[in-house]
Amino acid sequence: MYILEPHPKSPDLSPYSANVSESSYSTKYQPVTYENRVAHATDMAGHLDNTQLLLVDDMYPLQRNNPMWCTYGPAPNSGYLISMTGKVIVSQKWLDVPAMKNAINELIAGSRF
Repeated sequence: MYILEPHPKSPDLSPYSANVSESSYSTKYQPVTYENRVAHATDMAGHLDNTQLLLVDDMYPLQRNNPMWCTYGPAPNSGYLISMTGKVIVSQKWLDVPAMKNAINELIAGSRF
C-alpha cells in the first residue's frame, strides 16, 4: 500500500515528526493530490517485480484523509494480513516479507488462524 512519503523532499514535512526529515533517499515531495500519489506509486512500481500488487491509499479532494494509514496505524513500513471480514490476522511494525508470506500460505492452507 503506497501511503504518505515518510521522508519527503524539503520543504515538505515528515508526517511522523512534523519536521523536515530529508535524507539521501528523499526523492519525492509529499503528494498533495491523489493523482500525484498515483504518479509516485507508478514510478515505484517500476522498481518492483511483476508479482507484487501496489495499492494506493485514497486522498479525497481537499481532505487528504488517508483512510488506510489512519485506520491501521500511521507507520511507514508496517505489514498487515487482513481477512476478508476485516479482521487483522497478522500485524507487523516493520514488514517482514518472508514471515508475512508464511502467514499468508498458512491462512490459505487453513493450518493457522
